[in-house]
Amino acid sequence: MSATMSQSRQRSRPSGFTLVELLVVLAIIGLLGTAVALSVPGDGRQLHAQAETFAGRLAHARDEAIITGQAVMVVADARGYAFQRQRLGRWEPLAEGPVKPGAWADGVHPRLPGTRERVSFQFDPTGVAVPQQLQLARAGSDAAVRVIVQASGQVRVDGLDPVTQPA
Repeated sequence: MSATMSQSRQRSRPSGFTLVELLVVLAIIGLLGTAVALSVPGDGRQLHAQAETFAGRLAHARDEAIITGQAVMVVADARGYAFQRQRLGRWEPLAEGPVKPGAWADGVHPRLPGTRERVSFQFDPTGVAVPQQLQLARAGSDAAVRVIVQASGQVRVDGLDPVTQPA
């Protein structure tokens, strides 16, 4: 009889994992995946941050033109952007404080229209601007963001859908 009891004990002992054990493992894997996803900087976040920084610098250039009563221009090219002020009919570079030149973040580049090597944003002493826009893109990605300066001098950032963005 003892042989029959040992066989019944072996049969009643389940093999494998319980549902609770599987759920705990899945929850741990989910938490680890979330932690990794949050710790890796996303292309979109860095691209939008760069566009917001550039838009802020353009808004500062507009304010500088109003405060000083002199036209201010921001010239953007493949390397970055620089500020200039018009004084006595000539453009002079600005290189101090918040109007010092800036470089694009690693992996961020402007998509310059046509064969142009640079784009200029110009604000007159009243804050009015020559309408202009610049598209910033992430290397190796379809993600792009457009920084737009309207004729009123308002600066804004528009995200672009990779499917509908202009070529």
